[in-house]
Amino acid sequence: MTMTQSTNSSHSISDHFTSVIYSLCEIAELYYYLGKLDEAVGVLKTGLQLIAAKEVHLRDRVKITLQYGKILVAHYFLMNQGFDLALATALEAKQLAETAHYEKGIADALSLIGQAHYYKKLNADEGDYEEAFTYFQQALTYREKLHDTRGISEALFHSGLTYEQRELVEKAQECYTEALQFADLYNHKLEKSYALRHLAGLVMNKGDLDAALNYALTSLALREEIGFRVYLPHSHILVGDIYLKREDSESALINYQNAQALAEEMGIKNALIFSLLAIGNIQLMQEDTAQARENFQHAHTLAQELGVSYAITEATNRLNTLK
Repeated sequence: MTMTQSTNSSHSISDHFTSVIYSLCEIAELYYYLGKLDEAVGVLKTGLQLIAAKEVHLRDRVKITLQYGKILVAHYFLMNQGFDLALATALEAKQLAETAHYEKGIADALSLIGQAHYYKKLNADEGDYEEAFTYFQQALTYREKLHDTRGISEALFHSGLTYEQRELVEKAQECYTEALQFADLYNHKLEKSYALRHLAGLVMNKGDLDAALNYALTSLALREEIGFRVYLPHSHILVGDIYLKREDSESALINYQNAQALAEEMGIKNALIFSLLAIGNIQLMQEDTAQARENFQHAHTLAQELGVSYAITEATNRLNTLK
C-alpha cells in the first residue's frame, strides 16, 4: 500500500466513524423523544466503545459524549437515578470540547452541567439553584457569541427555571418571555414548548386562566407535532390543573388520565406520581374516598421508590387529608 493509499484509507475510516456516530446519536435522540431512555442509553453505550479508535475525530467524541450526557441528565430527572454518572459525563464532554476548541460543544456541556445541578437540588434538595444558574449564564455567553438562537432560547429558559425555584417570579417571567421570543422568531418548536409551558404555570398562579390555558395547550400541541412524547405527561398534568382551576373537572380528569396512560406506557414514574395524585384529588371532590385513597397510596409508594423528597411530601400530604 502506498502512502497516498494509506492516507486515503485513514480518511475513509474516520469518515465512516463520523457517519456511524452521527447515526447512533440520531437514534438515541429519537428514542429520547419517544421516552425510551433505556434504549437510548444502550445505543450510546455501543457507540462509546468505538471512540477509543485513533481514527475517530475529536469532535465526534465530543458529539457522542454530549448526547450520552443529555440522556443521562434526563434520566436522572425522571427516574432520580445516576446523578454521578450524568455529571461526570457532562464534565468529560466539556473537557473534550475545550481540547477541541469547540465552543458550541463547550456551551452544550455547560448547559448539561447546569441541568444536572438543577435537578440535584430539585430531586434531592442538595446543592443550590445559584450554582446551576451560573452554568446556564456561562452557556448563554457562548450561545450569544455564536449567534446560536436555539441555544440562546434554551439558556434563557433554564435561567428562568432557577429564578422560578427561588420564587423570583418576575425575573423568571422575563427569561421565559425572552426565550419564547427567540424560539418563536427562529421556529425552535421544542424550546418554544418549554417556555410556553412555564409561562402557563406562572400566569395560572396569577389568576389569568384564559392565557394560561392558551399557553399550555399550545405547548402541548407543539410537543405532539414534533413527536416529543417524553414530557407529554407533564404537559397534560398542567393542562388538567388549569381546567380544574376553571372548575371544569371533566376536562381536567381527561388530561390527568392521558398523563397517567402515557407515563405508565413510558415507565416515567415522576409523571405517574403526579397524575395519580391529580386523579385522586378529583375523586376526593367526587367523594369517592376509597378510590382516592388507592391512588394516593400508589403515588406514595412510587414516590418512596423514586426517593424524590418533594414527591414524597406531596403524596404524604394527600394521604393526610383523608385522616
